Amino acid sequence: MTTGLRELLARLRDRLQRDRLSAELDEELRYHQALLERDRIADRTIGNITHYKEETRAMWSLGLTDDLLHDVRYAVRVLQRDRGFTAAVVLTIALGIGANTAAFSIVNAVLLRPLPYRESERLISVWTGPVGNPSDRNPAALPDLRDWERQAKTVTGIAGYGFNRFDITGNNGDYQARAIQSTRSLYDVLGATPLLGRMPRPEEEGAPVVTISYRLWWERFGGASDVLGKQLVMSHQPYTIIGVMPAGFHFPSPDIDLWGTLYSIMSLPNAGQNPWLTSRSLHGYRTLARLAPGVTAQQAEVEIGGIQRRIGAEFPESDGMLIHVQSVKDDAVRGVARGLWTVFGAAGLILLLACVNAAHLLLERMAARTRELAVRRALGADRGRVLRQLATESVVLGLLGGMAGIAFAYAAMRALLGLAPADMPRLETVAIDLPTLGFAFGASLLAAVLFGVAPALVRSERDVHATLRAQGKGASGGTHGNRARSWLMMLEVAFAVVILVGAGLMLRSFAELTSSPLGVNPDGVVVAQLSVVGTRYQSDEAKTQAVEQVLSNIRATPGVTVAGASTSMPPSRIQQGEGFSIVGEPAPQPGHEPSAIFIPATRGFIEALRIALIRGRTFDTRDNATSAAVVVISRELARRYFTNVDPLGRQLQLSGVPRTIVGVVDDVVYEGVGSPIRPVVYVPFAQNPFAGVWIAMRTAAPPATLTAPLRDAFHRVDPELSTRAPVGLESMVSDSVVRPRFHAWILGSFGALALLLASVGVYGVIAYAVTQRRAEIGIRIALGAPRGSVISNVLRGGMVPVLVGLTMGLAAAAAGSRMLAGLLYGIAPTDALTYVIVSVVLVATALAAGWLPARRAARVDPLIAIRGD
Repeated sequence: MTTGLRELLARLRDRLQRDRLSAELDEELRYHQALLERDRIADRTIGNITHYKEETRAMWSLGLTDDLLHDVRYAVRVLQRDRGFTAAVVLTIALGIGANTAAFSIVNAVLLRPLPYRESERLISVWTGPVGNPSDRNPAALPDLRDWERQAKTVTGIAGYGFNRFDITGNNGDYQARAIQSTRSLYDVLGATPLLGRMPRPEEEGAPVVTISYRLWWERFGGASDVLGKQLVMSHQPYTIIGVMPAGFHFPSPDIDLWGTLYSIMSLPNAGQNPWLTSRSLHGYRTLARLAPGVTAQQAEVEIGGIQRRIGAEFPESDGMLIHVQSVKDDAVRGVARGLWTVFGAAGLILLLACVNAAHLLLERMAARTRELAVRRALGADRGRVLRQLATESVVLGLLGGMAGIAFAYAAMRALLGLAPADMPRLETVAIDLPTLGFAFGASLLAAVLFGVAPALVRSERDVHATLRAQGKGASGGTHGNRARSWLMMLEVAFAVVILVGAGLMLRSFAELTSSPLGVNPDGVVVAQLSVVGTRYQSDEAKTQAVEQVLSNIRATPGVTVAGASTSMPPSRIQQGEGFSIVGEPAPQPGHEPSAIFIPATRGFIEALRIALIRGRTFDTRDNATSAAVVVISRELARRYFTNVDPLGRQLQLSGVPRTIVGVVDDVVYEGVGSPIRPVVYVPFAQNPFAGVWIAMRTAAPPATLTAPLRDAFHRVDPELSTRAPVGLESMVSDSVVRPRFHAWILGSFGALALLLASVGVYGVIAYAVTQRRAEIGIRIALGAPRGSVISNVLRGGMVPVLVGLTMGLAAAAAGSRMLAGLLYGIAPTDALTYVIVSVVLVATALAAGWLPARRAARVDPLIAIRGD
C-alpha cells in the first residue's frame, strides 16, 4: 500500500471519528491550561487556542473537500441571516442568467445544432445570378440543372425543387397545404429519414406519391399508424401517401406539409412543351447538391460555373449567368443569424450589467462585515482562507441566481417564441435541454467569479489593525472601496449605454420601417386565395373563366365595393420576375437584361388596393385573351427606362410577346417592407392566366364575416373550389415586419432592463457616499451651507463616474453598432439623434436616481450627524 493511500485512509478514519477527536482535543487543551494556572506562570500562555484547533482538525479532514463543505455550510448560514441582501443579488443575477439562457436556447436550436440530414455539412445550395447583378441569388432553370447533374464531378448528387400549393379535400373539411415538388434525386441528396415509410425514389419523379408532415398526419389522419398507402386528394387528384416525416422536420421552411414529385407538372397535356420543364430562361427551381468526399464548396462553385459557361455558349438564353454556392445551413439561417447573434450579444451585456450591479451590493454588504472579516484575520485565518470563503459565498449566490434564472428563462423563452417569426427554422426544437442547462450552469459560475472577485479583493487587502481601530471609531468604507465603487459605476453606465444605443437604433429603425410607403392603402382590404387546378382547368380559357366568375360573385356580395385578383400581393407575396426589352432599342448583352416583377392581374385589382394611377389607364373589360397585348408599368420602371420619354404607346417585349404600355401606376412593395423598390409590370390576367391567384376586395366588413360569403362565391362556380379563411391586408402587412418587430421588442426590453439596473447602481453608490459623508455634511450644514449647495455637491460627486461611463459607452457603441447595419432600415449605425437621446435619457435617469440620496443628505440634522460620528 502506498504512503499516499495510507494517509488518505487514515484521514478518512479520523474524519468519521471527528466528534470524539474534537472532545479529546478540548480536554487536552484544558489540561495544559490548567497546568499553567497551577504553576502560576504569568508570562506564559498556550497562545491562540482557536488557531491550534484549526491546525489540528486539518490533520483529521479530507483536505480541500472538507474545507469546501465547511465553506458552503457557513455561506448558507450567512446568506440565510441576511435574506434581503440574498434575495436582491439572486434576483439581479437571475435576470441576467435568465435572459442569456432563453437567448441561448433559441441560438442553440436554430444556429448551432446540426441539421437533421445525413452528413449535413456536405449539403450545399446552388444559386444563379446575372453578371450584371452578381449579388443576386436566383433559382435555376430545369434543363440547366439536369446538365449540371450529368456533368458535375465534385458532387455526388444534385437536384432541384419548386413550391406549390394544393387544395386537400376529405372528410375533415378543406385544407390548403404548401408542397415541395422535386426532381428525381432530391431526397437521396437530402438524406432525411422519415418517421414512417419513405420518401419518393428517383424512379418516381413523375409518380403521384407524397410524403406528408407530422403536423398534417395528426391533423388529417389523427396519427394513424396505417396511413401508409392511403389516398390523399390534392387539388382533385389522388396521391398515395408513402411516408411521414418526424416532428420538427421542415425542409426548406416551416410551412411545408408535403414532399412530392413533378407529377402535377409532368401529367399535364403537352408536358413536353411546358416551360417549367423545358425553358432555360424560366429560373424556377432551387438547387440542392451533396459535395463529394474531400471536396470544398469553392471547388464545386468553380466546376458548376464552368459547366454553366459552356451551356451559355450553346444556348444564348442561359448565357451571362454566374454560379453561387453556399452551405445549406448558412442558407437556411441567412435571414435570422445576424439578428439572433445580436440578441444573444445584448443578453451577454445584460449579464455583465447584472454582475456589476451584484458587485455593488456585495461591496455594500462587505462594508458592514469589515469588522467580522478583520476579527477572523486576527484570529489566525490567512488572507487566502478568507478569500476562499468569500468566493464560496459568491458561488452559492451565483448558483442560486442560476436556478432562479432557469425558471425565468423558461418564461422568457415562451415569450420569445411567441414573438419570433413563424418562418424561423427549427423553432419547434427550442427547449431548456441539457446543453442549455449546461450553459446556464457555466454562466452562473462565470457570473459568480465576475461579481465576487472585485469586492473580495478590495476587502481582503485592508490592514487588520487599521480596520479594527477604524471600526472602533465607527468608520467604514475606505479609499479602495470608494475607488472600486466608482469603477463599477463607470462600467455599469458604459454597458447600459451600449445596450441602450442598440435598442434605440432598432426602435428608430422599426419606426422608419413601419412608416415607409407601401404604395397601397391596406385599410379595408380583405385578401383570400384561389386555386383553379385539376382536369377541369387545364386550359387557359377555363382558368380565366373560373377566376372571373368567382370575382363576379364576390363583387355582388353586400359590402364589397371593388374586387380583383393577381398572382402577387403586397407587401411580400410575389409569384415571379421576368426579363424584358424595349421594342425599338438595341438588345442588352446576356446577363445584363433588365427585369421586373411580372404580375398578371384582373380588372379591379389596382383599384381594390388603391394603387395610384399616374398616367393612362388600368385594365378593364376590353383586355381579354383575344384583344391587343397591353401592359401597365410602375413609376420605377418608367423612371429607369423612359426618363425623358412618354412611355404610353411604347412597347415592352415580355416572354417573346410585344406589349403596348397603356398606363403608369405608383410603386408598390412586393418583396417585403423596407426592400428596395423594383420595377413592376402588370399584364391582363386573361392574357397570361395562372392556376393560383390572390383576391383583394375592398369592404368595411371584418374578414371573419366574409368566410361564408366567399365559400358561397367559390362553390357557385365549382363545389370543389376551396380557400383559406380570408385575412385583412393590414394583418399581412403586420406579419411581414415580424422579424424587425422581434428584434426591436427584444432589444427594447433589454434597454429598459439596462436602464433600471444602471439607475439602481447609481442610487446605491450615491446613497453609500452620503452615508460615509454624513458627519462632513452635518458640519457643512452647521456652518451655514445652503441645502441646495449640499444637494448639488452630492450630485456632482456622483455624476462624475456617470459621465465618464457615458463617454466610454458611447465610444464602445459607435464601434460595435456596425454589427447592426444589416438589421437597420432608414438610419445609420452611427445615427446622431439616437446617441443624443440615449445620452439625455441616461443622464436624466442618473440625476433622478441620485436626487433621492442627495435630498436626504440635505435634510441631515447636524447635531445627530456629528454625535453619531
